Amino acid sequence: MEYRISDKLAALKPSAIREIFKSLSDPTIISFAAGNPSPLSFPADELGEISADIFKNQSALALQYGITEGYPPLRQAVSARILDKFGIGSDNDETIITTGGQQGIELLCKALCN
Repeated sequence: MEYRISDKLAALKPSAIREIFKSLSDPTIISFAAGNPSPLSFPADELGEISADIFKNQSALALQYGITEGYPPLRQAVSARILDKFGIGSDNDETIITTGGQQGIELLCKALCN
C-alpha cells in the first residue's frame, strides 16, 4: 500500500527543538536547553505529599473542571502577591489562571483577534 501525504507535509523539515529533546534520554549528556531542568531539582517528595493531601481532602474539586477564570483562592493569592510586590491591581482586578497553554492561547485570541 502506498501512502500519499500532502506536498506541504512532504517538505517538512525536523524541528531543532525536537532533535535536541531526542538526546535528553542519554544519561551522559547534561542539557542546558530551556525548559528542561535537572530532574534532581524537582521537589518530588513535597509534591507527592501535597498531591496526597489534595486527593484525600478535596478530590472532587481537584479532578473536576472548574470555572474558566481559574481556582478562586489561587486567583486571589496571585492578585494579592502582584499588588504587594509590584503595586499593580485593584479590588475588581480580573486575574485569570489558565489550566493549560491551549486555554491561554484561545482566550488571548478571543480578546485580541476579530
